[in-house]
Amino acid sequence: MLARTVSASARRALRPQLGFRTDFRSSVVLPMAQKRNASQSAPSWLIDVFESPPVVFAEQTLTKIHELSGLPWWASIVISTIGIRVFVTFPLAIYSEANLAKLASLEPEAREINQILKEDTVLAKHKFNLTEQQATKLYRINLKKQMGLLIERNNCHPAKSFFLSLFQIPVWVSLSFALRDMAFAGKYGVYEYMSMSTEGIFWAKNLIHPDPFLILPVMTAVMNLTNTELYQLKSNLPRSKFLKIFHNFSRVASVIVIPVGLVMPSAACLYWFCSASTATGQQLILLSPRFRRLVRIPPSPKEDPTPYSTIWSNFQSRILRRGK
Repeated sequence: MLARTVSASARRALRPQLGFRTDFRSSVVLPMAQKRNASQSAPSWLIDVFESPPVVFAEQTLTKIHELSGLPWWASIVISTIGIRVFVTFPLAIYSEANLAKLASLEPEAREINQILKEDTVLAKHKFNLTEQQATKLYRINLKKQMGLLIERNNCHPAKSFFLSLFQIPVWVSLSFALRDMAFAGKYGVYEYMSMSTEGIFWAKNLIHPDPFLILPVMTAVMNLTNTELYQLKSNLPRSKFLKIFHNFSRVASVIVIPVGLVMPSAACLYWFCSASTATGQQLILLSPRFRRLVRIPPSPKEDPTPYSTIWSNFQSRILRRGK
């Protein structure tokens, strides 16, 4: 009862006096069957990950939200996930879309510059008796320079969108490891472990253990596949070979979450499902021309005025093709 009635800071201060170790994995408070000693059971690299600043910060944030809200752990995880998606990754996604829209709007000017450079290169080749190799090199140098100036003028370097998308990966990894660490008797002690074992959701009351019915991993896989397919269905443009390979790889990666869910705690799987669901909603919202104007994403030649009709039409066409 002591761990439930005093604050987290007071518990940490009392443990040395009571003879408890601050590392919960070897705490004597738990029954023998629940004891875990990470230094013996987990590889050193995994312990280093658990002790890394991003994972520790994620654990502290989740714990603070749970303590301040007074909500059960499943609701705390859901609220935390939606909060991160709405207030952190969604603004970055909007900025990324605005950057891509600027790039798309530059394509007519870029084609014009390209054509002018080709004509100038032909003239320079005859005027200065350049070889084919020299002319090609001259053309590429000038094209790179002019494209760089064009992008710099409009402040829309493609790397911005790429790195903003990559930002989501460390956030996802940190929260996944944080929930795994907390579920398996992490550094925050008895309160987190005991409460996570009783504050689950419906069929998965114990968030420490894997989902007994694999419902969360399966739903996560479905949402991941939905995200993957939306990228293809929202456009009528032909796909390159690279995009086809990447699309198939994403499909496989989406399904891998099911066997992984056999060994991961339900807390992590619940986070994955909430994250994937919110990402799907965000992707659909960002397709709306009205919403794009609302958040000041500029119009672009590639923007679909009726995106949802296009998705539905492409989906029906795919079903009909497979039915033949």
